[in-house]
Amino acid sequence: MENTVVKILDDNGNLVEHNILFTFECEELGKSYIAYDGNAIGSVGEQTICVASYDPNVDLNKLEPVTDPEELKMVNDVINQIMED
Repeated sequence: MENTVVKILDDNGNLVEHNILFTFECEELGKSYIAYDGNAIGSVGEQTICVASYDPNVDLNKLEPVTDPEELKMVNDVINQIMED
């Protein structure tokens, strides 16, 4: 992937740059995902990681939220596996 940042509108309508941490695909669901920093530190000092689905053939800044509970579990499993390596 050639992009290293993604621009996302925040709750106030401001365009904020986020660092892309990694991308991955789920062949079973036929979707691509992007993990990016949340520009926030959690309560115990950990970096917040955000994930969204995207179409690799369309503008990377057009992200879709992941809301399905089973899909969220799969995404969390992938993130945990990547973070352990």
